[in-house]
Amino acid sequence: MNGGQARMGPFPPSQYYPEENAKDPRKALVFAAVMGFLGFMGIGHLYMGKILKGIVLLIVGGFFAMFSLVMILDIFEPSEYSITAQVLTAALFTAPYLLLQIWQIFDAPKPKKVRSQGMSKR
Repeated sequence: MNGGQARMGPFPPSQYYPEENAKDPRKALVFAAVMGFLGFMGIGHLYMGKILKGIVLLIVGGFFAMFSLVMILDIFEPSEYSITAQVLTAALFTAPYLLLQIWQIFDAPKPKKVRSQGMSKR
């Protein structure tokens, strides 16, 4: 025993006593998936406490969502271009949105990185 504390096995004590304010990664995953496909990327990140990343994803994801929606709706408008060209163009401009959506779904449940405040560079 060191300092009056008993060692509780091979895992650090944080495994046995999680923080009271710990966020559920499963909820973050659901928030990221559902709200992301509705055009509100970053909600899962905001839930997990990653504020800056969540706000950036809301802005960038919202832009990509609106742009993709406009490109998809443009297919149904009469145009001088063939339907194949319109569908390929819409798919090309929707791909970044879908890739960003997939990435943010997998990244949202990860816990926020905590920086130690007492350390200084020498």
